[in-house]
Order: sequence, then structure tokens, then C-alpha cells
Amino acid sequence: MQLGYTPDYSEMITAGGIAARRILSPWQRYWCWPYYILLGLVAYGLGVTAGNFFRPEIGTHYANVLMICVMAVIYVAGSIIGVRLGRSLTARWLRKNKPERPVQFSVEPDGLQWRQSGTYTHLGFADIDRMVVTGDLVGFISAGNICYVPHRAFESVEQTKMLVRTTFERMTEQARQLSLKDVALRSMIAA
Repeated sequence: MQLGYTPDYSEMITAGGIAARRILSPWQRYWCWPYYILLGLVAYGLGVTAGNFFRPEIGTHYANVLMICVMAVIYVAGSIIGVRLGRSLTARWLRKNKPERPVQFSVEPDGLQWRQSGTYTHLGFADIDRMVVTGDLVGFISAGNICYVPHRAFESVEQTKMLVRTTFERMTEQARQLSLKDVALRSMIAA
């Protein structure tokens, strides 16, 4: 099976997020913690300022409630806006600075191949750690990297299912062969 498609950077960001959620440690996954700490400090500062400003008119109890509400609203809004804005700005920057080049994807007897203007990626069936199917793409996770094929590259849903089924069967067969070699080696050593 051979497919050709031009990758979209928003798909790459989605694939990177999938890989991060499934592979990376929490420290690596949440690399944007300085942004959240800064956002928390700003929210705290504005909340305290608002509470102190209105304290003489509304009293201490309501000023403290106002302070907590202002902090929560600023933190939640900043988190949501920051994540969405970060993704869209990253995709825009990538589109502007790195042109999207067509990719040729093919299923070979020993693995999956991606060719893109001088770049060649081969992923053997035994090397695939996980296979992920989402609404946008079919991803193959191996050693902390993710290679993917978007659903729009396939002509039909059946072709997508066939790729997933074929890949899973070949991964299972590779694992079975490795297991048989392991058992044979162990029995030779034990004898």
C-alpha cells in the first residue's frame, strides 16, 4: 500500500501531544510549568489588589471571596487562552518558516516507510511500541517518537482499517517470532 499526502502542521502538533501523553514523564510532559507559575503569580497579585481595593466598601469576608474568584478566573482563562494560542502560533510559525513537503507513505514487508524530500524514515514492525488511532490520524509510537498518517490520506475508512489490521497482525507475528527465538535460546541454554 502506498499513499501520498502533504502533512499539516496542526496534525504534527496533535501527534506530538499524543506522544507526550503516552510516553514522556510528567516533568517532560508539562514543560510549560514556568508559564503556569507566572500566570499564578499574576493572578494572585491581581486578586490581592482587587480584594484590597474593595475591602473598605464590601468588608473583609467578601473581599477575600472576591480575591479568590478573581484569581481563579484569571488563572483558568489564562490557561485556556495560553494553550490554544500557543498551539496556533506554533503551527503558524512552522508554516511560515518551514514549507510543508509531500510525503510518500508505504507498507513494506518488514515495516512502514515515510519518504519526504531526501528524508527517509523506516519503522520496523518489531520497533513499534504502540499504535494509536484518533479521529485525525493513525500514529505509530516507537522509542519516544511518533510517526503518523492522517485519515485524509486514505481513500476510504476501509483502507484505514486495513492498514491498522495489517500492521497489528505483522506486529503480532514479529512478537511471536521473537518469543519463539527466546524460548529456543532458553531451552538450548538449559540443556
